[in-house]
Amino acid sequence: MSKAYIYNQDCLEALIQTDSEIYDLALLDPPYYDYKTGHRKDKEGKLSQSLVQQSREDQLRTIQECIRTLKNDRAFFIFTNWEQSWWVMQKFQTHLRNMIIW
Repeated sequence: MSKAYIYNQDCLEALIQTDSEIYDLALLDPPYYDYKTGHRKDKEGKLSQSLVQQSREDQLRTIQECIRTLKNDRAFFIFTNWEQSWWVMQKFQTHLRNMIIW
């Protein structure tokens, strides 16, 4: 039986340091924006498009690293809502096989 390890680390930092094609499964549950507006507020309480853009860029980098570190016969699940999934599908449509919405 192989050993399992738990790391208390930022997932993107850990993935960047990881070899390619070693994982069988990735589960990603990124943070969501405000459900009603699709935005987050900045320090002054105003809606901030820059925070939304930075969050998307971070998520895209994380997804790219997940794809890189997964084996060819991989499984990759991203938990999100339908309103936020469109930009992920546009960027990674060649990797998308199935989508479940409920």
